[in-house]
Amino acid sequence: MTSALKHHILTKSWNEAQTDCLEYLQIKSSRVVPYLAHHYEDNKTTKQLIFCIVLNLRIYESTENVLRVELLRQFFNPDVDDTLYVNRTNECLLRVRNSLNEDCFYGKTPYFGAIESVHEMFRCFYHYYGNLNRNAPQLPLTALEMQQIRQECAKIVGIPEGLLRIF
Repeated sequence: MTSALKHHILTKSWNEAQTDCLEYLQIKSSRVVPYLAHHYEDNKTTKQLIFCIVLNLRIYESTENVLRVELLRQFFNPDVDDTLYVNRTNECLLRVRNSLNEDCFYGKTPYFGAIESVHEMFRCFYHYYGNLNRNAPQLPLTALEMQQIRQECAKIVGIPEGLLRIF
């Protein structure tokens, strides 16, 4: 891995992202305890919290309107004796109504369709894949970060910026 790339890599655990989001969403401290114990009810606040967490962890790619299931999987540990967790999770994911591409402003709630779909997909992992873990995997780079890295590398090796635009 190049040193230009290393300083751009971020790692974050589910709990760290959740702590950030509890603050961003201004969830009252009296309502935080269940979330800290990884107990997620089926309500509007929880759905917004889960959506915030997956945005924070870069699991949901907002520019492409895609939930990256392979990244979500990194935050769950299946039971070692469970050989059917993948099948159960996939069956559940197939039942999720994909409203990621629906109108982003349903009523007064931005990203209503995405929030609903992301929450249902999270619930598939939460109920069928395994338990949330304490891992802090590397977060994927955003398109902007990749562009910045390309520009930095080009400057290091002396490639004119105009030439980068071709790629």
